[in-house]
Amino acid sequence: MPKRVIYLHDGDVVTVTPEDFKIMAKGRRAKRSITPVKWSEEAAERGDFPTTCSKKIYEQPDRVRTSETEHQSADRRRAVPESSLQRKRAGES
Repeated sequence: MPKRVIYLHDGDVVTVTPEDFKIMAKGRRAKRSITPVKWSEEAAERGDFPTTCSKKIYEQPDRVRTSETEHQSADRRRAVPESSLQRKRAGES
């Protein structure tokens, strides 16, 4: 089955049930175009990055920060230099 999406407008409210969905705009039922998806799930998750690997590399500083925050205790702290956590896109120096 081809994947399809409906692009909503600002202010649209959607009610979804297992059988159907309803889009409301300014209190009235609205119709929106159904658009076939021309990209893969992998491409959608990858976003603007050329490869999944480059995206993961870019996200590493956030993952380190999250991990450090979750695993630090009040009596045992590990220092991670902020300079080592700067974001860089693939190809940047």
